[in-house]
Amino acid sequence: NSKWHTHTVKVLRKIKHEMKSRNADEDDEEEIAKDAQLSYNKLISGVNRRTAAGVFFEMLQLKTWDFVELNQEKNYGDIVITPGLRYDDKPGS
Repeated sequence: NSKWHTHTVKVLRKIKHEMKSRNADEDDEEEIAKDAQLSYNKLISGVNRRTAAGVFFEMLQLKTWDFVELNQEKNYGDIVITPGLRYDDKPGS
């Protein structure tokens, strides 16, 4: 689908590498070992400010399309990423 920018796909792929599927199979040890939620600060660890801002923008796009949920307890605090309703959908579907 043309609405999916390569950066959006890359960020979703990175999040899925770190965070458990909504429908994780109990027999899939690799999937079960992943975290149920992800810290934005952990996600951007080691990247420069420009890349961190780009990741933030792509997370907002993924939130708009219900692939992730975002929660921030306090201003300027860390953002907690959790799977959205469409997290397990293929990009562009």
